[in-house]
Amino acid sequence: MVEQAQISSNLGGNHAEASIRFSEIAELEKPLQRIIEGILRSGNTYDLIIGDDTSGRIPTLVLGKFLNYHYRASGRSPIPIRFVGGGRFSTDLRSGELEVIRTRMNYQPIRALLVTDYIDCGSTARDFGNYFKANDISYDVASIALRMNESVYRETKVLPNGVDFYFGESYDPT
Repeated sequence: MVEQAQISSNLGGNHAEASIRFSEIAELEKPLQRIIEGILRSGNTYDLIIGDDTSGRIPTLVLGKFLNYHYRASGRSPIPIRFVGGGRFSTDLRSGELEVIRTRMNYQPIRALLVTDYIDCGSTARDFGNYFKANDISYDVASIALRMNESVYRETKVLPNGVDFYFGESYDPT
């Protein structure tokens, strides 16, 4: 098995080289598979995928690619994938970015999927959720990992009723 690959590119005369460790990406395989299985079992469909730009780019791209493959195979249009600053950005800045995305779409999204790689206290998911709720957009959350049990996020309203939650693994110490 190849542990690492060198990638070279010579685009427009600019040479770029990068190294990818497959072991780091391979760690996402089982959590992503669990998330994908949950989404498919739910029967939910999405017309917007929002990735937490702080940490959710790779999981968002993988989930988006899989869901779009599945959508195309069933004759549906692909889901737009957008990235918005997560935890390190203020709530106002996140809302502003989401508003730009929403106004540039040719339609009002009905259901969005928020993707991140890790949920700790849940403030980022709560902030995104508040925006979605204020704009009448149903949403679900997918996270590779979470610090606490799902019930804690439900009790604290980080994940309100009606929001489906897909996660790969929990680091709940209890």
